[in-house]
Amino acid sequence: MRRLSLLPIIFTGFCLASAPAARGQKPAGSAKAAALPPIIYNMSALPAPVRLMREHILAAAKSGNIEALRPLFAHKNGATRLMSDDSSQDPITYLKEISADGQGLEVLASLVQILQTGAVHSGNNGREELYIWPYFVAVPPQKLSPAQIVEAYEIMSVDDLDTIKEIGHYIYFRLGLAPDGQWRFFLTGDDSGPAQPKRGDTIALPDDSGDLPPAE
Repeated sequence: MRRLSLLPIIFTGFCLASAPAARGQKPAGSAKAAALPPIIYNMSALPAPVRLMREHILAAAKSGNIEALRPLFAHKNGATRLMSDDSSQDPITYLKEISADGQGLEVLASLVQILQTGAVHSGNNGREELYIWPYFVAVPPQKLSPAQIVEAYEIMSVDDLDTIKEIGHYIYFRLGLAPDGQWRFFLTGDDSGPAQPKRGDTIALPDDSGDLPPAE
């Protein structure tokens, strides 16, 4: 299965947009590095609504019917955020468009892959509390252990990981669930631009997750 087909375009745009000192990036040694978060592998430790929604998404993805995702996108705060410039675009149509096979099956496979990795729990300093897959969103790619690199290769190619190391943070498929089970986002690519991951929070997340609508 072809991995991360958007990366060459994303990386080119990132390089053109980045200045010698990236926005929000501090000189080396200017601040103490943020502690890496605990990785959740035991899904029984998740809140029951989060665990149930994860199971629903996995079941829908494994069915091979991308329409099975549609009822999971809606929630009381609106709808699951996708990386689409046109907020009025039908979400299933959008996912089919970014899927290499044109039917959304590659996207469904990616959902299965990332939900079988570990997760991280975020939420501090006013940021929305979320459970996020995969945990790579919170671990700088240069700090991945050999065992974690093996896990990374389960969802991306060697070239993809090298590109992500150049960018400085994970930008492949990722999703976030609120503690009440709402599916808050499903993103791929770096739609936040060249910003570096925010430091000093519970975890270092790409800025795009901080742009989510506030929880009610």
